[in-house]
Amino acid sequence: MSDNTHLPTPDKNPSKKSHIHKKFLIGGGILLAVFCACIVIFVVMPSLRTGEYVGYYEYPDPELQENWNASYRIQQCRIPEDTLERMTDEQLAQAVADFPMLSEIATLESPSEYLESISDAYSTLLSRENGMEALIAKTTELLENEEYTKAELLTLLIEDAMGSEDGNIEIPYM
Repeated sequence: MSDNTHLPTPDKNPSKKSHIHKKFLIGGGILLAVFCACIVIFVVMPSLRTGEYVGYYEYPDPELQENWNASYRIQQCRIPEDTLERMTDEQLAQAVADFPMLSEIATLESPSEYLESISDAYSTLLSRENGMEALIAKTTELLENEEYTKAELLTLLIEDAMGSEDGNIEIPYM
């Protein structure tokens, strides 16, 4: 005869394990619900109360845009009015810097005027009291982050918008 004292005995009450498993799932579900509630309370609700837009606006993927004609690209890059109203000057300046057709527009004779007609972010930013200052601050930030191409494009816009053809606009980095 063999000695079976060292072998585990089968659980005589299998529902006990499932009961523990259910408690674990319920506890995990409650923890997840509390986490989600905290996100809503501390991240989403303040922005809803203040009406402020959270984050930065993301335009459609540039790779998708390669096969789009110009008018469709412009249409797809429109920012909804309710979103524009909630965006800060800094967010609008970032949206201008990220505008997918900015490099194409900068080569035009009056890039500021044209961009104002097709970019909701730019036209909204220019209509705000501190809009130009926000655009200059964004240009400075881009230079500090060594994003020279975007900074140069924004500098061209600023010069055009302010009516300077000789580059005598005072931007803090210059």
